[in-house]
Amino acid sequence: MSTPFLIGFTTRVLQKLLPAGHIEIVPGSEERVVAFVAANLHGLGEGHQLITSFVKSLIACPDVDEVYISDEELKDVITDL
Repeated sequence: MSTPFLIGFTTRVLQKLLPAGHIEIVPGSEERVVAFVAANLHGLGEGHQLITSFVKSLIACPDVDEVYISDEELKDVITDL
């Protein structure tokens, strides 16, 4: 379960990360990655660091093969949204 905000946020972040080569995912799995990460973030609730939690959620997602972005780089990507 997630919220429309988290789904939209996760979608926008992935739209930045994928073309930049910051992550590799299973071809055709974009929607599953969005759903997994958004649900993970929703499950954590308030009080967790968004950037760190986002990266950990990507790493935990079975459809994500590799993550090539640091917390600081992701912070820059999110700031530019």
